Amino acid sequence: MVPPFNSEKIRRAAMYAFDQKAFLEGVIGDSRYYQTCDAMFVCGTPLESAAGMDGLVRGNFARSRELLKEAGYDGTPIVMLHTTDIAVLTNAGPIAKDLLEKGGFKVEMVPLDFQAIVSRRLRKTPANDGGWNGFMTSWLSVDMMNPLTNSMVNASCEKANFGWPCDVEVEKLRDAFARAPDPESRRKIAADLQARAVAYGTHIHLGQYTLPTASRRLRGIVTSPIPVFWNIEKQ
Repeated sequence: MVPPFNSEKIRRAAMYAFDQKAFLEGVIGDSRYYQTCDAMFVCGTPLESAAGMDGLVRGNFARSRELLKEAGYDGTPIVMLHTTDIAVLTNAGPIAKDLLEKGGFKVEMVPLDFQAIVSRRLRKTPANDGGWNGFMTSWLSVDMMNPLTNSMVNASCEKANFGWPCDVEVEKLRDAFARAPDPESRRKIAADLQARAVAYGTHIHLGQYTLPTASRRLRGIVTSPIPVFWNIEKQ
């Protein structure tokens, strides 16, 4: 990981500084369509768990500042890539900056369209040399609800998601989940995996939301986490 987030304490400081409620209110706004959720593998699923999340993502700025001091953070600005052309991500950027700064970080926002971010996030150079320290993203629950398809908990180093987390224990637990013989075993392993991923700091989970949809004079619409266009008839 690129400094300063190569420090586990500094990653954890960001987890304390962030606040799910602030993000969800600022980005979604209508409480009918969002919920705070400590489960990396999605609330309301068989693998829902709060393992490892006690006290995190609740805007504990004092604890964030304590950890930064313990870690020897020198005030070098962290570079946050800010998506300017996708509403849900555009609104999240300024909230992230505000919360991190309240938690003791110095933050430099770099506004880019999403395609430019897709290109820049491939870079592993230092943040002050065209690299980056963080970016906001959102993902479909259908992909996040399984440890084997949830790319955010992939900690396989160079083969991992952007940021390239690298943790042997996370990978052992993902492998154990794949080999687990029954649902109860998988639930236990998933909880242990979440706890380890949180402790290591693969990413920061910020809750979940639902996008309302409407149709008119159509029937046969398939209930799905993504739009599908078969089976539909016009009435």
